Amino acid sequence: MSKKLTELIAEEETKRKQKGTGIKNRVVFLALREDIKEAMKDGWALKQIYRTLHTQKNITFSYQTFVNYANDLILKPKQSLVIIKNETSSKNPEQEQAAHTTEPITKKSHELPGFTFNPIAKKEDLI
Repeated sequence: MSKKLTELIAEEETKRKQKGTGIKNRVVFLALREDIKEAMKDGWALKQIYRTLHTQKNITFSYQTFVNYANDLILKPKQSLVIIKNETSSKNPEQEQAAHTTEPITKKSHELPGFTFNPIAKKEDLI
């Protein structure tokens, strides 16, 4: 008798997890991260960087995985958790917010002007 589908899926998943290719791919990317950053600063596109590394057999994973690693590890690195001691001294609102969130505090230096609709037209604009 052949095995049930659930048994086959379980065996395949066990084999896939034992290979650990995702971890190996991430390690390879991390090893090349500085070179990739430098190439990006020099103006090369991710597709061109990937093609070069893939043809030289430096990386073996897909382009989509490469882009995901580039986004996660280079372009949008996660903020490290900042722990601030709770002190009894007076805090300003920014410090109070920093104590409760891990997102960086950014002050808006200036806002870009947007479009505002004025239903009454000026005569000099019409002529």
